[in-house]
Amino acid sequence: MAKFRSTGTVDYSTLISSASVKDHLRVEHTVDDTLIGSLRDAACEWVESYTSAKIGSRVGIAYANAWRTEAIPVHPFVVDSVKYYDTTDTLVTMPAADYHVDLVGRPGCIKFTEAPDLQDDAYNRIHINLTVGWTPTNLPESVAAAVKLLVGHWYEHRQAEVLGTITSTLKLGIEALLAPHRIIVAA
Repeated sequence: MAKFRSTGTVDYSTLISSASVKDHLRVEHTVDDTLIGSLRDAACEWVESYTSAKIGSRVGIAYANAWRTEAIPVHPFVVDSVKYYDTTDTLVTMPAADYHVDLVGRPGCIKFTEAPDLQDDAYNRIHINLTVGWTPTNLPESVAAAVKLLVGHWYEHRQAEVLGTITSTLKLGIEALLAPHRIIVAA
């Protein structure tokens, strides 16, 4: 599986507004607006970590070392270009006709139909430039709902421990909402 690193930051409020989170929490005052915004951002980051999906569009690079079919450990994604270091240590752009992208499976993958010679004895010789993440128009409702549930939990329980109560996990909670969007990435 390719290694992935994204660049840039995302303003999560453009995808899940503070107003919609406050509506979910049934909060009508403005006293906790900063806290609710921070909790929403933290919940989005948790969902990204749990699912390997990205909330909000950004660019990134998946790195590979050899010409084989590579699973891309993030979704959703679009391949913008593929570059590689040739035997002269020059970064070369591969023609789009020399690879195929499979977005049907999860994780999605890229298969190379051509295998030019690569720089010897180096890591990350192949750079798969990607645009990743859901936009406001294609963010699944289940992901937005999971973020709001998590914010609600953290807003209600602001300490690491709750004393004097018996608690249990909701049977159809956050994990159930996120299961269809999850990629399990082996370390």
